[in-house]
Amino acid sequence: MQRIGSHPASAILRGINDLVRIDPQNRQIPIVIVEDIRSAEWASITFTGLRHEFDLRLEGDEDSVAAAITRLAGGIGASEVPMAGHFLAEIAVVAVLAGRQTTGGVPGHWGQRLRIEALTIRD
Repeated sequence: MQRIGSHPASAILRGINDLVRIDPQNRQIPIVIVEDIRSAEWASITFTGLRHEFDLRLEGDEDSVAAAITRLAGGIGASEVPMAGHFLAEIAVVAVLAGRQTTGGVPGHWGQRLRIEALTIRD
């Protein structure tokens, strides 16, 4: 069993956070909330690895959430994500669900759900 910090899904999540440019001091930058991560064994005739699904929610002001999703959709496939024992073979934003004003009385606070799928191959 791999430690969660060394699991390829953790490395991919760090790469996602880098693209969103999370900065806890800057409230104009959205936060990434992990709703679910699923990883399953995958194999072809010549390779073995893991297939990953990330259900995420970005929250922040509407413009910064939209900008972060644009960065993810445009840049995630080209991302270099270092990880021990695996390499990132493919990754894509496969679904962006309708955004909504979040509750809690914070004006302009927006939430957007998305799904990212990835395949990692064992070195």
